[in-house]
Amino acid sequence: MINFIKSHWKKALSVLTLLVLFLFIYKYKDELLSFMQLLKNTDEVSNYIKSFGPLAGITFILLQVLQVVIFFIPGEFIQAAGGYAFGTWIGTLYSIIGISLGSTVLFFATRRFGHNFVEKVLPKKVKRSFEKIFNSKRINLIVFLVYLIPGFPKDSLAFLAGLSKINFKNFIIYSTLGRLPALFLSSYYGANIASGKKFIIIMLSVVFVLIIGVGIRFKSHFFSKLEEIE
Repeated sequence: MINFIKSHWKKALSVLTLLVLFLFIYKYKDELLSFMQLLKNTDEVSNYIKSFGPLAGITFILLQVLQVVIFFIPGEFIQAAGGYAFGTWIGTLYSIIGISLGSTVLFFATRRFGHNFVEKVLPKKVKRSFEKIFNSKRINLIVFLVYLIPGFPKDSLAFLAGLSKINFKNFIIYSTLGRLPALFLSSYYGANIASGKKFIIIMLSVVFVLIIGVGIRFKSHFFSKLEEIE
């Protein structure tokens, strides 16, 4: 029995973790649904953050960590709320800190539990499609580009980076550099909502729609180009 536990403890721990997570979600499903609805409204998120007073910055950072770890939460709304609450530059800085911490959790969780863990949280199709490009010798460039190019699942990429040969320092540096333009734009968008600059809001909305459209339209083309990087 002891030998069995020693040889299968990683799988047992993964199953136990998923079971605890399932029970938590089931028990607090109503509260989580309310929280998810809150995250879809920039004004409400901003007011929620500000309600913590001196701890508002820490609260926002923790929200960003949560958004990365539970990666199906829409990050753009939270990032815009950061700009709304703190302004463009501080909102961007807090987003970088929170996202880096969340990415750190996913990266080291993957390094600790490996392929089986990733296959439990990501569709196999996503994992298989990115395995080749993440085995590139130019992994630093690959990480920078996949975080820069619109259309790729940014937060879930931390799992795949954890399976690659990239070291942690380079992962944080190049993923952050790739994310930076989008983080800045989201914070700038939120800051302009707060100041009521309708023209800039409209222009940025058009820019976001165009960026998303380009990402969706040319995603396969971008991916094929990434596969050519050796």
